Amino acid sequence: MRETEWSDESKRWTFGTLKEVVSEVPKGPDTIALHGGLPPEESFPIQSIKIKLYNDEIVEIPASMSQQQYNINAYGYEPLRAWCQDHTKSQHTCCSMHRTMVTDSTTHALDVVTSLLLNPGDAILIEEFTYSHFIDCTVDRKEYQSLAVPMDNDGIIPDELERIIEKQLSSKVNGTECNGVHSRAIPKVLYLIPTAQNPTGGSLPKDRRADIYRICQKYDIYIIEDDPYYYLQYALDESELAQPGLSGLESHSLLPLDEDGRVIRLDSFAKFLAPGFRLGWATASERIIEKLAMQIQSETLGGNMMSQSIVAAMMEHWGYHGLEAYVRRMQKLYSDKAALTLHSLEKHMKDLAEWRIPTGGMFMWLKLLHVSDAHDVFISLRKQGIIVLPGYISQVEKYRDGNRIPCPYIRISFSHASHAALQHGIERMSSILRSHQ
Repeated sequence: MRETEWSDESKRWTFGTLKEVVSEVPKGPDTIALHGGLPPEESFPIQSIKIKLYNDEIVEIPASMSQQQYNINAYGYEPLRAWCQDHTKSQHTCCSMHRTMVTDSTTHALDVVTSLLLNPGDAILIEEFTYSHFIDCTVDRKEYQSLAVPMDNDGIIPDELERIIEKQLSSKVNGTECNGVHSRAIPKVLYLIPTAQNPTGGSLPKDRRADIYRICQKYDIYIIEDDPYYYLQYALDESELAQPGLSGLESHSLLPLDEDGRVIRLDSFAKFLAPGFRLGWATASERIIEKLAMQIQSETLGGNMMSQSIVAAMMEHWGYHGLEAYVRRMQKLYSDKAALTLHSLEKHMKDLAEWRIPTGGMFMWLKLLHVSDAHDVFISLRKQGIIVLPGYISQVEKYRDGNRIPCPYIRISFSHASHAALQHGIERMSSILRSHQ
């Protein structure tokens, strides 16, 4: 891989001189530390924390002074970081070069990873429908050039991926512009969501993952795989014991293929524990992890030690089998809601929309059959108290030749609404849609 892949900004990233001074301090009984501006341990208010889990089990977490102090370890609270690394290796068969660090949520990690690899104006390849927050608050804000890659039910189409790269390369050679932005180079990064993709719900099959990795090797492109829905794979209309748990999950990761160190995998505790922890983890080559740690440490002085210690204690308390039981329970909750949503759609909207049968995630992606663009439908639904996500929000390429590209899709989220609200909402939605025929 090329040696000059870092962005101009990230070439200046360091851990800072203060951390270097601290790391060089000899440790021993005779060492007297007079260098750091750390609060005194006796000033900390918390002595212990007790957590009552979903099954009434109690986990007591001794609140040691280090858990209330600044997080000196830029890679995360070591018990949790080690758990994340071992867990990722067991679930996805990582290569030996990969290392793991704890992150302050996947959203923050995405911001740091793109800052590491991209300069303003650089091109990034993205699934044609994707996580809208990433487009609005990272790609557009940082003035990256987004290139939408066409998808089908199995995700990114490899032939289309290569066609767009070749088109970009040709534009560079010919000095032309693409979507009004001068094409400066071959795209440096591909961003994708491999499992239960947001918003479409599709997952990348094995042969397609291999094709995508081969293309990225050919053109020397980094791959950011953002996989928050990995644990939310489920079996519809099945018992809790029939859910995948951990052992039955299908990995759609490109990490097992990553012989070059070009994959950066982002996992999240938000979807399978709770978003309030604001925690995730990143897995990549050692040199990438070191650079990410530099920036996260410089921005935050290390992550939230209390959140990390609580999650680490839960993982230790559960062990593999306890965590698997918890994940199965969660998968059953999602499975029931997904099945109810599917049955309601089949009952009320079979002639109004098309959809895929969900196998994971929080959403159903509907293609409306009798309208070319869902914007007016979205407005009508909202006026009558039914809130959905219009597909154009997730559309990477929204305009072409100055005109908005029609989008006939809407996204329904079934994860948070009650069973009654889902049934009633879909029935009301069908009535409103019929008025647009």
